Amino acid sequence: MLEKHQATVTVAETGFKAIEIAATEKFDAILMDLQMPGMDGITAASKIKEANGPNQNTPIIPMTANVGPEFEARTEAVGMVGFIAKPLNPEEMMATIRSCTSTVT
Repeated sequence: MLEKHQATVTVAETGFKAIEIAATEKFDAILMDLQMPGMDGITAASKIKEANGPNQNTPIIPMTANVGPEFEARTEAVGMVGFIAKPLNPEEMMATIRSCTSTVT
């Protein structure tokens, strides 16, 4: 879906891998699944935001099937922005990404 909008996509299968990649490669936005093996997305996002790396100020957008005010509050508390609910609605996903960053058309 993202590549149809000319986005370059990098995939990290785990929270640990997301932190590793984010430490060296700059992104316009990071879509973070909240339930990943090894380390959850909230912890991974928190570590990316706390690091003095290239993505410290990058918008990190949570994606999850666990929706509700408590999940949104937890993501906001670590500096995540927006919220993409699963199952994905392509139009809503793109609207959320656009609202969080000006680099996606």
